[in-house]
Amino acid sequence: MRSYSKSISFAVAFLFVVCAFAIIPFESEAATPTVAIEKRTAETDDNVEIDVNLEDNPGIASIQIVISFPSALKLKEVKDEGLINLTPGTISGTSYTIYGESDSDVTKSGTIATFIFETPDAEEGTVYKINVDTVKAYNSSFNTVSFTSINGSITIEESSGGSGLCSFTILGAASIIAAITALSIFAVFRP
Repeated sequence: MRSYSKSISFAVAFLFVVCAFAIIPFESEAATPTVAIEKRTAETDDNVEIDVNLEDNPGIASIQIVISFPSALKLKEVKDEGLINLTPGTISGTSYTIYGESDSDVTKSGTIATFIFETPDAEEGTVYKINVDTVKAYNSSFNTVSFTSINGSITIEESSGGSGLCSFTILGAASIIAAITALSIFAVFRP
């Protein structure tokens, strides 16, 4: 009976390890250059920093990004994060144009600029979309570099002192599975 119990414990531990690796995302080999805007939550009448990121940058010498946002959001500032030399952009109503250039190809990925918005007095759950409208990028050989875009948003949340409920994420699930696996393996191999 003891041998049968160890076999079942070993099989369960093996299944937990397989499941843990099945939910961990793996990066694809052919990464696509992307301009991505963060999704954040904020309280009403709050200043919110939203990063504009270049991901999987293959190398650019110049870039122009047009970002639009709802008129309810007040754009207070745009910070150059030093990824590529930015010149002061232009604001036109509810859009802002980022201009960046370099003498040679910049191949780093990361935050190109941070937008600071002031949120309006709004109901909890209100979502303000921040969109990438246009991306024009070129490398030092004057060839077009194509980027896909991921839009961002600001979602109004309950003010401080909220419900305090925990959120359950894939990373949290993987941690729980790893802990259960370790306990199962310990149970199998204990004297």
